[in-house]
Amino acid sequence: MGKQKRNKRRSNNKDHAKQGAPADATNPNGTTGPAIVQRIRHADARTRHAALCALLHTCNFASGAKCFHRSVLQAVRDSIMDVDLECALAAVAILTTTLQQEDSSSKMDPTVSAGWLVLLHGRLQSCATEVDQKDPKMSLPWLNLASCCLQCACVLVETNSLALERLVPESGLRTSELRDAFWPNVSSWLSQALQQAAGEEASVGTTEVSRVHSEHWETIAIWAARIFHSCWDDEEADGSLIQSWYRDQRQDAQATFQVLHRAAISRTHSIPVPCRLHAVGALLSVGKNPITLSSGTSFSARQEDVKFAKEDTWEPMLLDACMGVLRESLQWHESTASQLVQKLAYAHEAWKAQAQDAELEKSIISLQRRKNEPARQIARRLQQQPDNVDDSEQCEKGRGKLPVDRQDKETVYYEAEATWNQHIRGLQLALEITANLTSDAGAASYCHEDTVMTEDESSATSLDYQLTTSLLRHDVPMQLWRLLRPLTDYTLQVDSASLALVAETCGDLQSKAALCLGHVLANIPSWAPPDSLWTDLQTAVKRTTAMEGRQGLCACMVVYLRSRGYPSLQTLQPSDLQFLRSLILGHDYTPSDTVPRDAVCMMGLLLCSHQTHSAEVNEVFARTLLETNVNSGTSAILLAEILNTFMDVYGTDAHPAVFDNLNVLGFFQKSIPALKQKISIASSCSATRPEDLEVWKEAATNAARFVQYKKGYA
Repeated sequence: MGKQKRNKRRSNNKDHAKQGAPADATNPNGTTGPAIVQRIRHADARTRHAALCALLHTCNFASGAKCFHRSVLQAVRDSIMDVDLECALAAVAILTTTLQQEDSSSKMDPTVSAGWLVLLHGRLQSCATEVDQKDPKMSLPWLNLASCCLQCACVLVETNSLALERLVPESGLRTSELRDAFWPNVSSWLSQALQQAAGEEASVGTTEVSRVHSEHWETIAIWAARIFHSCWDDEEADGSLIQSWYRDQRQDAQATFQVLHRAAISRTHSIPVPCRLHAVGALLSVGKNPITLSSGTSFSARQEDVKFAKEDTWEPMLLDACMGVLRESLQWHESTASQLVQKLAYAHEAWKAQAQDAELEKSIISLQRRKNEPARQIARRLQQQPDNVDDSEQCEKGRGKLPVDRQDKETVYYEAEATWNQHIRGLQLALEITANLTSDAGAASYCHEDTVMTEDESSATSLDYQLTTSLLRHDVPMQLWRLLRPLTDYTLQVDSASLALVAETCGDLQSKAALCLGHVLANIPSWAPPDSLWTDLQTAVKRTTAMEGRQGLCACMVVYLRSRGYPSLQTLQPSDLQFLRSLILGHDYTPSDTVPRDAVCMMGLLLCSHQTHSAEVNEVFARTLLETNVNSGTSAILLAEILNTFMDVYGTDAHPAVFDNLNVLGFFQKSIPALKQKISIASSCSATRPEDLEVWKEAATNAARFVQYKKGYA
């Protein structure tokens, strides 16, 4: 009887396999679809959660989008609305990690992830309902899920332009409904977070639940404000997102502006600094686009014919308040930074010592296992050893015993690392906002030094002039200059392995500060830089060890020469080129490093700005560039710059003796085929930008014409 049942069951299994899904959806084990998808869609919540945790682990140690099939991502996407909170949280974490780990080799189809915004919006709505109905302790899981959903939505709109386009109702009712519901939803979360921050500052005493509760609300405030900042600051949107929303939902838009204004200028210490800065960035992004905030008032005045009275608009006061917050964040707190660096170094050394002890313990255990010594023999050997110290004395001293409440030093180090990153995050974000503001300034309506503005013009000018005036009034350009020295000091920490993170992050800050300074030099001619700025930039380039910082500083020096000229120098001497010569010849030639290229460019700018320089100076210049190309690893970006600089200097037939004696023309004839070959190789690389290829091709074409010109001249 049992044998007949088994045969019947086998026959049914074969018939079921024949009636399954198509062959392309069948795994080698015979199941329909990927096995992980079946587990994610399983009826048991524990099975679903285990499968999602396994996927999250895989995603953390791989390039997420490259290793996940489309059906797997669809199953994870559907799990966002799972009734089990742990499953929903794991699903959101998987999608966020997948988006963050995208690169050119593992970039998924944007149409796959564009629809995630709808589910994230629905999950945020359900979280808001549950948080309102539960006490603080019971609402902690829902707050955690809401913060993760806001993070995922923010990363999604930052990395996927199609997701952002869903909020611009060009056609269709669905897009308009999503936009009209999404912005008030995010604004509501930000408003609640601000209310919680104000309430926590007034309360006395904290518990573990209240601490975790406040941490969740701080995270929610940061990500909610960042969503507005990221979406409204998107250049591709061109203001259509804000304009259409304000036109169709004026009341919701004005309420959101008020929430962001409250987040930006509030003096509540419980509001995180990144939240305030993201709110500032969002409000200033609104100012870039010409929308009407009140009757007859234009927030942005890029149109020169728009005139408004000072009493009929609120943007001058708002701009001043936002600029004040931005200026406060452009500070380097030396005492706090020094304490954090010491804490980070101590934690790293303790972690290193603990790791060495663990390795020693592992080797001892492995040695004992290889000996395979019996327990009785171990006991006899221990009895034969002299007992010099009493057992009670050993117990009193605690020798041979590990503390019960000992800390994991690795965890302590990563906590110190997170504290350091949190400390510099405010300055990093403030520099990014400043770079965005200063790069967009000065396009049309800056007041030059020789221009005198009337009272009527100064009271009814465009936002660009108001922005420039506010930057100068709050001393932002000088503060950027003041940041160079302390940041350079901290990049020197790279010699210590424990402080490599400090050097890397400070190099990034140094690069951003130099970028902002370059924007100010180029776009605000009314700002008078300090006399020592050029010397300070040289000193910073010599001292800093972070490659990113050196690149930013050299780019700033190029902008300085192009916009302001070489400071206080009547005649050019060979010693003036030694700094640039050492920068060019003493540098590694890597394709990603632009320092040698900028140094070559600076050398050309110096000689072109001083047409009467001596033959000795010209010879130093020519020999430096010729020696640079001796290196076989010279990249296309550097070789193209060398050719362009030679053509700029010798295009006017200056110093023909130096040109002929050093055989610069022969160098051109050898370098043009080499540059074309490098361009051909670079064109097959996906990392090469098309605009760079066009610049290099133009340099090769101009160099060939230059050779013909010189031959004809001879």
